[in-house]
Amino acid sequence: EIVRGMSRPSFMTYVLFTYVAMVPMFVLRRLGPLDFWWWMAANGAVLTAAGWAADPELRRELSADLRCGYWAKIAGGLASAVALGVVFALGNVVLRSLVPAAGDWIARIYQLRDQASSWRIGLLLLFVIGPAEEIVWRGVVQRGFVVRFGPRLGIAMAVAAYTGIHVATGNPVLLLAAVVAGIWWGWMYHRWRSLTANAVSHAVWDVMVFVLAPFH
Repeated sequence: EIVRGMSRPSFMTYVLFTYVAMVPMFVLRRLGPLDFWWWMAANGAVLTAAGWAADPELRRELSADLRCGYWAKIAGGLASAVALGVVFALGNVVLRSLVPAAGDWIARIYQLRDQASSWRIGLLLLFVIGPAEEIVWRGVVQRGFVVRFGPRLGIAMAVAAYTGIHVATGNPVLLLAAVVAGIWWGWMYHRWRSLTANAVSHAVWDVMVFVLAPFH
């Protein structure tokens, strides 16, 4: 059962706050001493903390999720990450064959790796960025939309909000990736209602595609 968390004004303020925090990061890619990866990790931590403080249902859900079936949820998250990795690997081949410019757009995504060591990127993705994105986009944003508009429209709105953040990159391949990943994790969360499984899936997938097996 989905229980209401934030009030409508607080929820819409939170969604707006995600854009205020994230869009400049995608445009500028650096903030003073913070490179993209530190900046993204800091945004994730701040948005997670804001959601935790403002949404009592998020606190209840996270607490309940961590109390039972922990290993099964981790296993499910790992399986989901591998399956999504296969989907993206196949999509990479198809997209490159159909769109000649796709390779250049993909290469631009991986330029961000030049800002930090693979170890730091991997650790931040695994322990901060990936989990934070699921807490923010599924645990707060998607649940908030679903409560107010029902499952179909709510999930669609959450995917649109998640994808919309990436418009600031100006990268059509990244936008397509956000749509596919947003639908995947949105359905997964709606089906299983486990932020643990979602966080594992997102974090491991991030490490796979950015560090272990990038789509060069």
